[in-house]
Amino acid sequence: MQINFTDLCNDPFFDEAVSWNSARPVFSDCFCKSALALPSAALLLLFIPYLVYLRSFPSYSVRWTRLFTAKV
Repeated sequence: MQINFTDLCNDPFFDEAVSWNSARPVFSDCFCKSALALPSAALLLLFIPYLVYLRSFPSYSVRWTRLFTAKV
């Protein structure tokens, strides 16, 4: 399965000539935006079920205030 990133942005996703074969590597905007956004979104999606599971226990020691929920 190959992902086509040209639908998301106009730049190529990864250009080896600019990134690896130069003295000062420069990553494309598309790579920077997706490489920074996807891991944080993946962590959020992984931890949401765990937080819902923890919330199901009434003896859980952390109070779920609005501030704590906003931080999570």
